[in-house]
Amino acid sequence: MSVLPNPAPGPPPANLEDYVYVSQGGNDQVGIIINIGGVPTDPDGGLVLVAMTPDTAGAGPVFSGNEAVRQYTGAYTYTFLSTDTATAGHYHLAWTYQIQGVPDTFMTPIEVGPYNPAYDVLPPEAKAIVNLVWAKFEDIYDSQFGGPHLQSYFQSHFSRGRMAQLLQITILQINTTMQPVNSYSIAGPLSDPNAPPMGPEFPYQQWSGLLVAGLSIETIKHLMRSYVEEPLGENVTAARMTRRDYLDRWGTILGTEQEAYNQMLEVFKIRQMFTLQPRVLVSGGVFGNFGPTRLMGNAAARPRYWTRWY
Repeated sequence: MSVLPNPAPGPPPANLEDYVYVSQGGNDQVGIIINIGGVPTDPDGGLVLVAMTPDTAGAGPVFSGNEAVRQYTGAYTYTFLSTDTATAGHYHLAWTYQIQGVPDTFMTPIEVGPYNPAYDVLPPEAKAIVNLVWAKFEDIYDSQFGGPHLQSYFQSHFSRGRMAQLLQITILQINTTMQPVNSYSIAGPLSDPNAPPMGPEFPYQQWSGLLVAGLSIETIKHLMRSYVEEPLGENVTAARMTRRDYLDRWGTILGTEQEAYNQMLEVFKIRQMFTLQPRVLVSGGVFGNFGPTRLMGNAAARPRYWTRWY
């Protein structure tokens, strides 16, 4: 993937649509499932055409007439080319097909965000975690984009990329908090010989909820650290908005999130104790051969019977 310019996509249009996020220059896959009466059904001829148009008045389509790929009955996907997502902004995908000769179109809103390496290299399961947690903070209205106010400052870089980095911290903390110590990683071992050693991939299918909770907490902590330096204006005559108490407010939310997370982490660690390879001491040890035979109350390990202790 080539390095592309990194302009801010700007605030979304004033509507209530939830945009599917794709990184600038990304090759993400999107799809639809066509249901008729609640049953997945293929359209006429199994043909679904896709077009992408910017949410800008008078703008022409980025592409049109591209054919979607059938995955199974009623399910069709389209994989973006890097040229499709070369420009950050808001778009709509139009999925066009026919059902019993009647044309139909389904629209999918797409947000192409700035190129961000930390997010782009994540496996699909990890991207889903990041986007779930992003949704938890997206309705904060202290920013013109929606979400934390940090996005409004040039010197801050709060984005899905920052959350991807916080996800790495979350997994490292899960690995080393409580017993047993684990070595899970975001993507598992890599084939690149120059890459640092990595442990097995985190079990997303079973424990994705733990990552959602942990990443939520790390995001709140990140916001609290960021608001520590909120300045206090003195001798200022113009009206201004102060956010100094955000640190305390987020601390209240953190306490609520932390309680549920601790319970999940405890269950996770207990489960890990039963997935490790057991090791049993069958002979010797710190007491040598005296352990099972010469120590009072420890003769159960061997079928030897003593009538008297000397």
